[in-house]
Amino acid sequence: MPLLPSDHPRVESLARALWDYLVLREPLTTPVDVIIILGGNDLRTPRHAAKLFLRGCAPLVVTTGGIAHQGDLLETRWSRAEAVEYAEAAIAEGVPRDRIMLEPNSTNTGENLRFARDLLEARGLPFNRLLIVTKPPMERRAKATAEIVFGDREVQVSSPALDWPDYPDPEAAPLENVIHIMIGDFLRMEPYADRGYQTRQIVPAAVREAVDELLHLGYDRHLPR
Repeated sequence: MPLLPSDHPRVESLARALWDYLVLREPLTTPVDVIIILGGNDLRTPRHAAKLFLRGCAPLVVTTGGIAHQGDLLETRWSRAEAVEYAEAAIAEGVPRDRIMLEPNSTNTGENLRFARDLLEARGLPFNRLLIVTKPPMERRAKATAEIVFGDREVQVSSPALDWPDYPDPEAAPLENVIHIMIGDFLRMEPYADRGYQTRQIVPAAVREAVDELLHLGYDRHLPR
């Protein structure tokens, strides 16, 4: 069937149900040893991490991400690695350059975290308490993945304080793309848990029903391969 427009009230209602599940908004306990920023296309993410750093939440920031997702809705929109663009954004907000480490080779969430862990281990830096900074609808998947990558270390997640009506952005996160991406991320969680990539999540029936209806309405451009 034709794609129902993303601003249709029914689509908005279903997308909001999925958003509310994916965004954790857990209270933070700081300070932590390091802030790890997951790569992406949205500069609001490193700017949020910079604010946390400047509040004294951590002494070190690691930016992650290479040139990723070629031909995908999440394709890197710069000619440089996402880690480089995110580092420059954080520096512009006031984070000292010598407080930032770059991991510019990863191409997905698991690699973002594993390569950041390897970088910290290689430098002999402590990372018993971690704060993962990402975009809002990636909070649940980011934490579930970090819980596997970092084992019994303490993991927290944070994202820009944007609610559903305010998050979509014409340049970094167009509304229709956000819905496609949220569905794709949701559909990756169960098989990724089966493969040991992330911890298993409890999913309310209403969320599964919202995803099924959105798929029926045509939101299927970011499905797992």
